Amino acid sequence: MTASLVWLAAAAASSCASTTPRPDPTARFFAVHNALQSSGMSQLGPISRGELGPAQTLKLPLELAGQCVTIMGLAGAGVEDLGLVLADPDGKQVAKDETHGPDATIRYCADKPGKYQLTVAMLQGSGEYVVAAWTGGQPTRASDVAATGAAPQTGGGTCDSPGVLVPGQTYVGDTQDGRSNEEGSCGNTNARELVYRLDVPTRQRVTIDVHAQYDSVLYIRKGECSDSDAEVDCNDDAPGGGRRSKIDRVLEPGTYFVFVDGYGEEEGAFRMTVRAEPAGTSMSACEAAPMLASVGSAHGAIGDSTDTARASCGRDAPGPDRVYRLDVPVRSRVRLTEQAIGFAPVIHLRSSCDDRSTEIGCVADGMAPGRVAWAGVLDPGGYWVYADSAQDGSAGDYTLTSEMTADVGRSTGGDTCSDAASISSPAGNLLGDTFDARDDVSIACGGVGGADGVYRLDVLRKAQLTARLEGDEGKHRMALQKTCGAPSSELACGTSINEVLQPGAYWLVVDAADASSFGRFDIAYRVQDLTQSEAACASAPRLALGQRVAGSTAGGTNRFSTTCAGSSDLQDSPDKVYAFTLARRTAVVLRLRAPSFPAVLAIRRTCTDGSSEAACRTGHIAGSDLVIEQVLDAGTYYAIVDGQQRDSSGDFVLQLEAEQAH
Repeated sequence: MTASLVWLAAAAASSCASTTPRPDPTARFFAVHNALQSSGMSQLGPISRGELGPAQTLKLPLELAGQCVTIMGLAGAGVEDLGLVLADPDGKQVAKDETHGPDATIRYCADKPGKYQLTVAMLQGSGEYVVAAWTGGQPTRASDVAATGAAPQTGGGTCDSPGVLVPGQTYVGDTQDGRSNEEGSCGNTNARELVYRLDVPTRQRVTIDVHAQYDSVLYIRKGECSDSDAEVDCNDDAPGGGRRSKIDRVLEPGTYFVFVDGYGEEEGAFRMTVRAEPAGTSMSACEAAPMLASVGSAHGAIGDSTDTARASCGRDAPGPDRVYRLDVPVRSRVRLTEQAIGFAPVIHLRSSCDDRSTEIGCVADGMAPGRVAWAGVLDPGGYWVYADSAQDGSAGDYTLTSEMTADVGRSTGGDTCSDAASISSPAGNLLGDTFDARDDVSIACGGVGGADGVYRLDVLRKAQLTARLEGDEGKHRMALQKTCGAPSSELACGTSINEVLQPGAYWLVVDAADASSFGRFDIAYRVQDLTQSEAACASAPRLALGQRVAGSTAGGTNRFSTTCAGSSDLQDSPDKVYAFTLARRTAVVLRLRAPSFPAVLAIRRTCTDGSSEAACRTGHIAGSDLVIEQVLDAGTYYAIVDGQQRDSSGDFVLQLEAEQAH
């Protein structure tokens, strides 16, 4: 019996049960019996009829002679979920009904004769049941079927003759039996594929899970089997295994074609499980959407929700979601933040709830783990905010926060030259927010109307300033100005700054790229006193060719930054400098052994000028041997022994060798 006939039998039983209350299961059984008998099936053994109370089970013996068997259970009024489980002669479970409801079906092809055991379980509710078995149909690959306890598929497995899928069933197949006619969009699929037809009568959340013995690719098309433009979803590698493919999404009513393919030219056996559950309508989700306060928070969970909407980011936002309505009374700056626990959050915003083309914004990456934020200027009206997720099957809690302020900002501290915040520490992070700030200061690389923040830096001695935007929710830029608010006095402008500064006052201006780009930012910075490095360079011990010296950076100070020791604002390890002179062009070999800390070794032409660095090597773990081989012209050079990033120091041995270059 093929899966399509199982569906016909179930449909016969369902049509018989269309009235309320549900009729006696024996009467419904006759409709099933007639449908199966007309298809050439034969009833196996007697009918089992009885009544079970809540959570009760009944075990029935079933003699199988190595044939395929279809077992169907029908329940009466008061039964909400009837379960069937089949165990082989060794007591191992080989098949199970995966559906939820008063009717249950198992399809299994036995590989050996013997006494099997069928368990009938009253999973929810109580009442009458009828259970019977039929035989008929042969698997295309008996060994595969016997190993998995899954239903084989008949049909050619092509667009002209697709197999038929029924939700709640598991199928086995082998793509070596297919043809290489179609390709999916998510992988190089030149292999042979098998094609199945899936009819979706109502809007449903459909899950198709393929476990294969090769690198499988799974894709779905709607309506037109051979039209690649009809593809609605494609998956190559699902979470949990490189050979597994999975699609989990809400499908609108219609006819779909499911393709089990292979990456490249890979082919082989697979097992596919199909499940479906009602998803309601997107309009019903929109109509029931709770109101999100203009300034406030909503808390919820997505584990029991479905995927009602897709988005342009977060891998199409395939996970379950929740939708909220947001009313904007006047043109305003709006910020929406989703803080999630247990899943990767995605937040997106639409002007029309059930129309994806009206998406206004989508964010899947944030400054902090588990937190994403969208910010922009919205005109008066109603909007729909989706607290979404980037992975199907996601579960977890979330907090959705809404903030609203004037479209031009408002007066806030630290956004003008006169009330600039002071940078008092030599290193750290500037955590700021331009959501409420106005456009008060201009910079050369910023935008027109962008909200800004201002910091004042007082340099007492010659120093080097390094700064970079480490996190950004608002497309910000930085400018270092000698005169606040005067772009003509700028020393640097961009997303990073590296400047040597003479004593005096400076202003670090953080400006948004345009009038609709504002939000939180994180600037990592370091102000390094260069007078210490100049003094160290002036008194640097000499290193002669062929000489080997032992030293230690422990207890020293941080005076130099190197290109390979990590971001300059994160480098805070003590260092030591040596000078050596070459009388002629020489092939230099500089070796460093640091057994107790991850060391850094660099060569400079000018001691205090980081831009003169000729070579740099780093050891990411303690005990790494560092070697620099470099051909250098005649002159004086400086070897710097440093630590990787912060608080890395210890003893070392440095050796300089050379041979004349040819």
